[in-house]
Amino acid sequence: MILPALKPYAQDTEGAQVQYCSLLGKEENCNAAVASCFVSKSKHFPVDFKSYLPIDTTGTENFKSKLELAKELIDDALKKNLPFSSIVVDSWYTSSDLIEFAANKNLTLAAEVKINRSIFFTHPQTKQWRYLRCGELIPLIRKFYPHKLKSVCIPQKDGQDKSVFTYSFDSKLKGCKTKVKVIFVFDKWSQDDDKNVHILITTDINMSVRSAILTYLLRWGIEESFRPFLKEEREGLSFRIRELKDTFCFDQYQVRHQKQIQS
Repeated sequence: MILPALKPYAQDTEGAQVQYCSLLGKEENCNAAVASCFVSKSKHFPVDFKSYLPIDTTGTENFKSKLELAKELIDDALKKNLPFSSIVVDSWYTSSDLIEFAANKNLTLAAEVKINRSIFFTHPQTKQWRYLRCGELIPLIRKFYPHKLKSVCIPQKDGQDKSVFTYSFDSKLKGCKTKVKVIFVFDKWSQDDDKNVHILITTDINMSVRSAILTYLLRWGIEESFRPFLKEEREGLSFRIRELKDTFCFDQYQVRHQKQIQS
């Protein structure tokens, strides 16, 4: 998870620069960090964060990408013996590197992939295996395999279940050696969702479709902590984040150097 701290007037704070701020949905002068959180069915809480320093402040030799910071956070959690077996990330982090990293750590990865990601698939007309983008697969599945869609129930905020249609198969992503289960979900997660189709993958090919979806949707525990803040932040700059920023105090520091910010 990307954790930004707005610093609109900070000119000398290390790492602060004009960059995309997810809280505002636009560019703003801010610091950014990658945060890890523990999530289960009953609870969720922040674990740690690592500051992201743009390459022009660190140089090419010392620069660490957000993906590299995420991998370090996972390694740190393993060293601390935190009781987890799955990693859940959104499509921004679903790189071949992270998929293979999770597999090498014997961790299950449940993640969403972007619509332009290429997946190995048997074309229903030519019967040939080829890499097709998810955007190309959606109409093919709807046209040729509607009889193979399976209904899965997912929980909603009001305590009710929602039935969604899914199509799954074992395959691999282009440029990735690890075999994955691919799941197309032909519906919105909830009324608040703005996407009609979601494409998930999991490195546990024996995991049921419903278990893979519910594992991925554990992200809701963290998203719900941010959603009221995101709405408020877009309406004005007076804000207070629940949980993550209260715990990390990432928006309250008055120091300028990363060593002090991180501590």
